[in-house]
Amino acid sequence: MRLGLLSDLHCELAPPRQRSWINVYEPHRLGQRLERAAGIFDAEQPDIVLLLGDIAELADRPAFDFVFARIHELRSPLIAAVAGNHDGGADTKALEASAAAHGIRLLRGEAVGIRGASLVGLGIAPVASGGSAFSAEVPELTGQGAVTIVASHFPLCSYAAQLTAAGLPYSGDLANRAAIESLVCQQGLPAVAVSGHVHARCASAAGPLLQLTVGALIEAPFDCAIVDVQGDGDVTVRRRTFTLGDAPRINPVFAPADERWRWSGDHWREVR
Repeated sequence: MRLGLLSDLHCELAPPRQRSWINVYEPHRLGQRLERAAGIFDAEQPDIVLLLGDIAELADRPAFDFVFARIHELRSPLIAAVAGNHDGGADTKALEASAAAHGIRLLRGEAVGIRGASLVGLGIAPVASGGSAFSAEVPELTGQGAVTIVASHFPLCSYAAQLTAAGLPYSGDLANRAAIESLVCQQGLPAVAVSGHVHARCASAAGPLLQLTVGALIEAPFDCAIVDVQGDGDVTVRRRTFTLGDAPRINPVFAPADERWRWSGDHWREVR
């Protein structure tokens, strides 16, 4: 199974405001970077292209339309998205309407079988009305397929300690992160979680869970990723990252541009 991944586009149309998280946002170059990512996806022909949330900075329909219009003609059999905390909170009507108009599938808890793997997208909801904390809805885990792939905006493993130690801001975890991580791990099957949110490229493994976070597209490292999951007998994962912009002033990269992982039967190990 081959995945094409983008995250944290934070699309904001005119007049975009000057913003930053780790590095300065570049909304005026987002269209160009989307076109470059589309070229990579067309060349690599993933089975599914996933947008991992925070698609629009202000959750407005024109911004969603801008993004979806540039990717809906891809030759990938399936293009899908999960919502991020910037994509509407309790009100995702604009996201839903735009996705429907452009043929983008929103993943929110249901499992999809693709090439021997089970793919599930995490839906999120604010913990309190108007609040900034979010929890994940309990996903449908079928236990079918050699590998479970979880598409989520928020990581299932926390990177708070790693990013804080590096002097970088941390955007917070799901309120029920530990419970969702435990639920995924309890299957006893190898699981791969792909996510964004932290605007940093990270990788870690804890027992049966391999967590890969994709760097932001709106700011450096301007990541676009291809992840290959092979589940026939020997379960392996390879992530290749394509950087679509200049080197960052502040470096949020904690994983190599080309990395490989292998399932040993009870844990993941990185292959060097």
